[in-house]
Amino acid sequence: MTDARKLVRAGSVMLVVAGILYIALPFVPGSRALDQIGTTNWWIASYLSTLHHFVLLFGLFAPFTIQREQAGGLGLIAFVAATLGNALAGAIGVVRIAVLPVMASNPDGQAALICLPFYDAATEAARGFIAAACEGWNFDVLGVWAGSAWFALIFGSIALGLAIVRAKVLRPWPGVLLVIGWLGILAGLVLPIPELIAGFAYAVVGAAYLWCGLEVWSAPRPG
Repeated sequence: MTDARKLVRAGSVMLVVAGILYIALPFVPGSRALDQIGTTNWWIASYLSTLHHFVLLFGLFAPFTIQREQAGGLGLIAFVAATLGNALAGAIGVVRIAVLPVMASNPDGQAALICLPFYDAATEAARGFIAAACEGWNFDVLGVWAGSAWFALIFGSIALGLAIVRAKVLRPWPGVLLVIGWLGILAGLVLPIPELIAGFAYAVVGAAYLWCGLEVWSAPRPG
């Protein structure tokens, strides 16, 4: 087996692992609420999400490799954007795990939690809370970081789904699920959708990556 085949096979396994991690997210209730920081569910969800993003960094090259010619420029753009988005989101997850519990245990830090852009800022802004609660706080750098991460992640992931459908190397259904799931996550960020419904979108994305990994495993690999 050539090195390219080994790398693609390893990447397909990483896609399956990343998918399983996201599928599990909706089954960790209450983990996104501000008052749940530091609880068991919050820790579980934080680690699941952060590991998902880092594992994908090793998995995304697999579908890119086996369909790079058929997917064309769209495939390249999707790979670069999705990789960048997952790297930024994974780094945000590390900050979330390392910083938020410390802030939650400090009375002075608790007032800033709602202002942190990397902690559901888009949802809070959509509900009209950020402007009133964060007066006097300056998180411009974190805001750019979080905004760039979400833009790259959503754009790149949707583009990846479309590239899978377009290339026709794999069956199209993982790509279709990827588009549907990320559109659902986007809706959950900007609309007051119940947590259970919004969480289902993460499970759809997880199923898409899991299915994609299985498809890549069985697809013809480069020599």
